[in-house]
Amino acid sequence: MATRNDLIALAHRHLSDVELRPFLLYAEALDTAITGQVIVDLPRPIGALDDTAPPAEQLAWHTLSEERGSVWAAARSVVQLLRWDTDPRAFANGRSFTLGLFAKGGLRGLTRSTQYHANVCRLLNHMVSDVLPLHEWTSLTLTLDDMCEPYVDRGNREGRSLLVGLSNHDQGGIWIASQDGGGFAEVGDTIYAGDVFQTSAKAVTFDAKRCLHSTCNWTGGNRIVMIAYCVAHFAALPANLRSLGKRLRALGFATWPQLAAEATERLGSNLSLARLGTRAFVCAAHRDAFSGIPRTIGTAVLDVDKERATPVAALDCREPSA
Repeated sequence: MATRNDLIALAHRHLSDVELRPFLLYAEALDTAITGQVIVDLPRPIGALDDTAPPAEQLAWHTLSEERGSVWAAARSVVQLLRWDTDPRAFANGRSFTLGLFAKGGLRGLTRSTQYHANVCRLLNHMVSDVLPLHEWTSLTLTLDDMCEPYVDRGNREGRSLLVGLSNHDQGGIWIASQDGGGFAEVGDTIYAGDVFQTSAKAVTFDAKRCLHSTCNWTGGNRIVMIAYCVAHFAALPANLRSLGKRLRALGFATWPQLAAEATERLGSNLSLARLGTRAFVCAAHRDAFSGIPRTIGTAVLDVDKERATPVAALDCREPSA
């Protein structure tokens, strides 16, 4: 999880002058070899700096105040300062941290952590929108070394969820059930076929409500992933909770009214296939057509540019075979 500057600082502390010189020459050569715009515009922070705020929130505020920076480096630095909770789910063994909207039974609202991490939301949501433009999500869950048995996210809305691997771990992919898959998982007395998708500095999109999925074993340090998803029945919030939509958008979450406006501005009112740089996605300014995207895209894997936190491979938008 260490960023470039962290590694250089560590080298200064632990390497001799003889060892340090070739390391710095290599770091400089690597820096000049990176193509593309590493430093990008960042959203403005919310509110004034609060010296009593959690460390992750303070760092996020300072980062956003700079107005420009590396999203990848900033997000990884901030995430390391989170105060993780034990994942309460019966099928999970690890730690987690959730921001944005929750929906459990008949209860809906913002998680307690959201109140104290507004600028963490702004920063991480900016990463999500860079990785997958026009993705719709109301919530973020980050997990730390969380081993999950096969399950489905019953509290999610049907449709595309986005998983972004923030750490550089070995193995530790996500297994997703698929009729034609070559990997297998046992659930009770049933064996399911599926495929394993790598998560180390990669992003994966899939329907977490309908697709059985689980965590694979990993080595090489901590495994930290972030999932951006939409809770079930968000569009049917009662009148006294509809102001939550405005609050979510201020924190950087993307909900349907905002996406519809973006779609209309970019593509017009007709269903279109758009390509922005290396990113291809299906978009529509019509709610019913837009809800069909997960079935059109299916499961897609993106290699994440570690500096810009953007995909360097296009989504597969081919129609599924009949």
